[in-house]
Amino acid sequence: MRLLLKMKKLFNVVLLAAATWLTAVLAVRLPVDVVHAATAGQESGDQATASSADSATQTGATVYAEHCAMCHGKNREGNLPAYPSLAGVKHQMSDEQNAMLIHNGKDGMPPFPTLPQNEVAALLEFLATSPAGAAALPVPHSSMLARKGIVLSPQAEAGGALFQQNCAFCHGRDAMGGETGPDLTRSKLVLTDSDGSKIAQVVSEGRTSGDKKMPAF
Repeated sequence: MRLLLKMKKLFNVVLLAAATWLTAVLAVRLPVDVVHAATAGQESGDQATASSADSATQTGATVYAEHCAMCHGKNREGNLPAYPSLAGVKHQMSDEQNAMLIHNGKDGMPPFPTLPQNEVAALLEFLATSPAGAAALPVPHSSMLARKGIVLSPQAEAGGALFQQNCAFCHGRDAMGGETGPDLTRSKLVLTDSDGSKIAQVVSEGRTSGDKKMPAF
C-alpha cells in the first residue's frame, strides 16, 4: 500500500515537472513563432507591393510603346526639334501636369482623352523609371567631336548621360533648347562659368523666381 502511494506521488511529481517544462518551452516558442509569422507576413506584403509595382511598370511600358514611342522614341530619347526626350520627365513635371498633358495634348502632341485612367497611371509609373541603357545614351555631337579630334573624359561622358536623363526634356538633347528650357549653348552663365560652381548651384537649388520653373536637383 505504501509502495503504491509512493509511486503515485512520484508519478504526480513527474507530471508536474513535465507540465512546467512544457509551459516554459511554449513561453519561449510562442513569441518567436509570432515574430516569424509577422515577419513572413511583412515579407509577403513587400513582395506583393513590389510585384504590383512591376506589373504597373510593364503595363506602362506597353502603353508607351503603343501611343508614345512613334514620336518620342523607343528609349524615350526624343526626336528634335518636334518631339522632346521624355527621359527624366518626372523631374520636370508633376504627375498631375503629365496626366493633363496626356489627356489634352499640346502643340504638335495629339490628345488622348479616352485613355483609361489606370493606363495613364501605369504610363506615369513607367516614365518614373530610368530608360534601359540610359547610361549609354550618346553625348550630343559626339561624332562631330570625334572628327575634330576632341575626346571627352569619362567624367564628361557620364555628365552627358545624366544630361540626357534629367535635362534634355527641357533643354533639348543637344542643349540648344527644348520643350521649356533655354538654349544652354548661348547661356552667359554657362559660357562664363570656368569652374562649374555657378552651374552646380543652379542645378542644386533650381530657379523658380519669376517665369523660371527649373526644379532643384
